[in-house]
Amino acid sequence: MISQEDRIPYDRPNCSKGYLAGEPASPWVWLDIRSEEFYNWHHIERVNKRVAVLDVPQRTIQFDDGTTLKPDKVLVASGAVPRQLDVPGANARNVLLLRSLSDCNAMIARAGEGKKAVVVGDSFISMEVASSLANRGVQVTIVGLDTMPFAKVLGEDIANLLRKAHEAKGNVFKLGRTVSRFNGGEEISSATLDDGTTVACDFAVVGIGVRPATGFVKGAPLNPDGSLEVDGKFRAAEGVYAAGDVARYPDPHHEGERLRIEHWRVALQQGRAAARAMAGNAKPFDAVPFFWTEQCGMALAYMGWAPAWDEVIVSGDLSKSDFVAYLAKDNRLLAMVSPHSEKLSAFEELMHLRRLPPAEAVRGKSQDEMLHVLRAVEAEGVVEWV
Repeated sequence: MISQEDRIPYDRPNCSKGYLAGEPASPWVWLDIRSEEFYNWHHIERVNKRVAVLDVPQRTIQFDDGTTLKPDKVLVASGAVPRQLDVPGANARNVLLLRSLSDCNAMIARAGEGKKAVVVGDSFISMEVASSLANRGVQVTIVGLDTMPFAKVLGEDIANLLRKAHEAKGNVFKLGRTVSRFNGGEEISSATLDDGTTVACDFAVVGIGVRPATGFVKGAPLNPDGSLEVDGKFRAAEGVYAAGDVARYPDPHHEGERLRIEHWRVALQQGRAAARAMAGNAKPFDAVPFFWTEQCGMALAYMGWAPAWDEVIVSGDLSKSDFVAYLAKDNRLLAMVSPHSEKLSAFEELMHLRRLPPAEAVRGKSQDEMLHVLRAVEAEGVVEWV
């Protein structure tokens, strides 16, 4: 296991959620996924080096110290790296990105020293960062290009819930805007927006998306976004596999459409599938995408994948965060969203079975009636877990 981070693998989602928010006492906040003893017991060798080149045709790894390694099989699971703003002042010491635990700890240190922050971007990560900083008493201004964060993902009504949760915490939005420059020398003191507005800050966080970390991959074609094409076994080339943020794979739930999904659980599931294939025990990959977010006291769970939809079917009380919602297109259910993750299980199982009912079957029904429809269909079949 090769990593340039000098520590055992850890739970990255908490770097924008509970750990960053300063909630170490929470039972949901844990960092180390396995203990040091686990790796020793299973004879997993960890190599703390940076890979300079992976020669795919030769299956040869060259490290930045000049040493090489030639394994029989390779899994590229290098994740993604955050994009930086290309504006004056973006390289100042107190303009931060978030990818690693060390980045998170640097952010925590800044939050302890200064009480005003600008968060650039309205992605899930950047909004979770804004929520966590607010939990530490930082006054946050969120600068985002969208006029309503998450409206394209969740629909206007649910997106508005998240915005109101942030505003109740004191976070301020500057929407439909971006930063044109950061002001100051080695340490910035303000950000100027593209409409000329200046926002004072003690530090800034940039969260405008990521790109696959594949700059070291040579001898294999990369997609325009930097990802690797893989087959149903997550094989990118002979003896070379890829999983997680770097992989674009054929998804069985979307008629084989090739997807790249930047979700923690999807990466976990793909890693297992790739490992089976590398060990000669490949099985069809049939995992249903899932992610969750926690922001300003509100949690949302999302099951499925709906990059484009034409209808959001909501039932319940949005004002009390007691609802279920379905994203649909052409009368086909694609994803389900709810603050109650336990309500998503039947949807997941039916997506596995490819037996989801049409959107019209849940349209206009109460939460209980919606769930009854799903469970009635589910009861007619037997779920086979992959």
